[in-house]
Amino acid sequence: MIFGQNWNREVYPPVDPAVFKKSAHYFHLLFEDAGKITEKITGTGTYASKFMEHAQKNEKKEAVSMLKGLSLHSDVDIRYTPETVSIILIASDQCCQLVMRLRWS
Repeated sequence: MIFGQNWNREVYPPVDPAVFKKSAHYFHLLFEDAGKITEKITGTGTYASKFMEHAQKNEKKEAVSMLKGLSLHSDVDIRYTPETVSIILIASDQCCQLVMRLRWS
């Protein structure tokens, strides 16, 4: 590096907050979906048990279907291990994601 010059600096386009604002809007919807999911899991009833049973039996399609049944704004995917489940919420225009990682053992 020559003194005063940074050759590794990336060139950014001119500032236009429109896409950034749109992403923030969609991310807010992801938070709303996360709230619906956590309310359902923590609520009374058998939702949490049924969801865990599907995941632990590797019935991913059924577990995802349970989440989609909550009238989410976003697309959803899940990944799980014996200790955790990751619920990935994906904005409809693919601008952003929210990953919820929850322990279950």
